[in-house]
Amino acid sequence: MLWLVFEGPDKSGKTSLSSHVARYFSRLVLPVLVTREPGSEHDPICRRLRSVILSDATDDQTELLLFTADRIQHENKVVLPAIDSGPGLILQDRGVLSTFVYQVLDCKDEAERSSRRALLTGLMRGRRRPDLCVVCLASSEAVDFRTQNAEMNRLDLRRVEGIYSEVVDDLASIDLPIADEIMVQTLSDWGDTEKAVQQIAVWVENALTAREATRSPSQAP
Repeated sequence: MLWLVFEGPDKSGKTSLSSHVARYFSRLVLPVLVTREPGSEHDPICRRLRSVILSDATDDQTELLLFTADRIQHENKVVLPAIDSGPGLILQDRGVLSTFVYQVLDCKDEAERSSRRALLTGLMRGRRRPDLCVVCLASSEAVDFRTQNAEMNRLDLRRVEGIYSEVVDDLASIDLPIADEIMVQTLSDWGDTEKAVQQIAVWVENALTAREATRSPSQAP
């Protein structure tokens, strides 16, 4: 399976885009696994960790460790078994870039921010990279509009669209397993989402073709 992660600030359109991509490929009878971090519905420990993370009882450093524990559990118990199961897609809402933005870059104290970055980098060293990270951006005006009457948890209330806009041009220099390839999409309206689905579809079809071409005869069905 190909592993795609959708990143971006809350209300940037990433979850909606992921859902449209899932529907697109489901119609083509390609197996699709939809999952998320934190709290994948496919693992009970991840679900429990999400409950703890969303409580008000955790401080920022504990939060970073809980997110990372969820990520390692999710990768080992959900993602890697799916990758080995055969052709298809894993569509994941959020990954390590979200932790880097929310729990590291959003910290206002420079020394503490540096400490958290080193901690996260060490914990994630050697972890597998997704095949593609789709970073979804949106203007503050679009986020404001989508936030109206939306159900929000305590993490949704943190406004980080400015941080995503700043960091997106420097992703290659970040020593974290963000993805082998990066695709940036600005999602202001349905037309942008529709175009993004088509671009992702082309990427997936090319990636599947390339992967099939590199398979040895003994791996062929």
